[in-house]
Amino acid sequence: MDRNDPARHVAGTSTNTAFAQLLGYRQTGGIVLFSPGEQGYTCPVHAHPSGDRFDGLKWSEYNACVWCPVCDRDYPSALCTGLTCDDPAALERAIEVFISTVRDALRRP
Repeated sequence: MDRNDPARHVAGTSTNTAFAQLLGYRQTGGIVLFSPGEQGYTCPVHAHPSGDRFDGLKWSEYNACVWCPVCDRDYPSALCTGLTCDDPAALERAIEVFISTVRDALRRP
């Protein structure tokens, strides 16, 4: 099945049609050498019980994204580099800006 085919989406995981359309799906079947946490990515919303930012992120099924199992949500990896956000509306706006930026870049010749 084509990795960009929405039918390959796994039930029970976060869905974001804009990410699927603009970024496509990450290739499957490979070996993950390092988790997002080992690469320095953190969830922009949840703190780890130790007080550190939550480091249990997984690589998202979408290119350029990571997935938080606590939020059940995909985030652009650029937003998971230590950004802390206690304002859900600001985080939503940041995601919209990311999607808009990618969409605009794809429209350019």
